[in-house]
Amino acid sequence: MGKNLEFSSIFLKIVEICFIPFVPSLDMWKNGRDYMNRVVRIAACQMPEVRMDPAKALSLIKEYGVKAAALGADLVCFPECYLQGYLANSEQERRMAKEMAIDLSSPEFKGVLRGLSSLSSALVFGLIEKSQGAVHNTAVIVNRGRLLGKYRKIHLHGTENDLFTAGSEAPVFEVNGLRFGITICYDNQFPELAADLASRGVHLLLS
Repeated sequence: MGKNLEFSSIFLKIVEICFIPFVPSLDMWKNGRDYMNRVVRIAACQMPEVRMDPAKALSLIKEYGVKAAALGADLVCFPECYLQGYLANSEQERRMAKEMAIDLSSPEFKGVLRGLSSLSSALVFGLIEKSQGAVHNTAVIVNRGRLLGKYRKIHLHGTENDLFTAGSEAPVFEVNGLRFGITICYDNQFPELAADLASRGVHLLLS
């Protein structure tokens, strides 16, 4: 089941994911027990590109996070590197990306979390992260102003290699019983990443 809403150049799609929150054993099936599927609503937001203006990007995340929550979304997803913009194509952009990269333990990022604390839905959005001298293409999971986790893009492409350090882990996250993994863009050319996440019991892959 899905519902589409268009706001100017912004596209918001709500999808319902129906899943069993655990894998019943063969004995359970033999005993004739009934298992109620759980439903989680996920919103995918295709937003206009915002470059080098985190305050504006954050305001759009908040605005459409509210709209998605009003439609019953449990999880709201935004594009790759959305907070600062995708800044990997030219040398000038990469210099700006390094200047604008954000440390997830910094007061600056804590301010981002405070700005999102009023939203009831969990959020997934991309940003340019800096950590211990490295820059990463990262997706963060935030719920009510708390950082639940992060995924750093593992498979880099082209000029991304001149800016980002590849991630090395593919965590499994959980929101309202829904176990999910994250891949970012070029990651999807490598099915072994999805296979690994599936082997660890994810219900959904966000990409």
